[in-house]
Amino acid sequence: MFDFFFVNSLERTMFVKSTNDLQLVKTSEKLIEFLDILVKEIGEENIVKVITNNGNNYVLVGKLLEEKKSNLYWTLYVAYVVHCIELMFEDIGKLSLIRKRVQKGISFVGFI
Repeated sequence: MFDFFFVNSLERTMFVKSTNDLQLVKTSEKLIEFLDILVKEIGEENIVKVITNNGNNYVLVGKLLEEKKSNLYWTLYVAYVVHCIELMFEDIGKLSLIRKRVQKGISFVGFI
């Protein structure tokens, strides 16, 4: 598993670093150290938002980073949020009442 770190600006998105160090990405302590160094390299004044995936360690690190660096904001990567919503709709679609309505809708559209 590789983790990639990018910087996004008005001009372009630029690759900064990547790592496949499992100890780094699995433990919040190592990850916060790594991100802290990365923020220092880029310059805290040049960063507005940090976006991560929704892994428990990244959520914790995002919150810690916000507390440590008062001018930084943290959010989840939208694709992960969308994936979670898709999974919820998939589960809702398995409910018999909903499944019947969806099947009727599909039949109706096919008829038209």
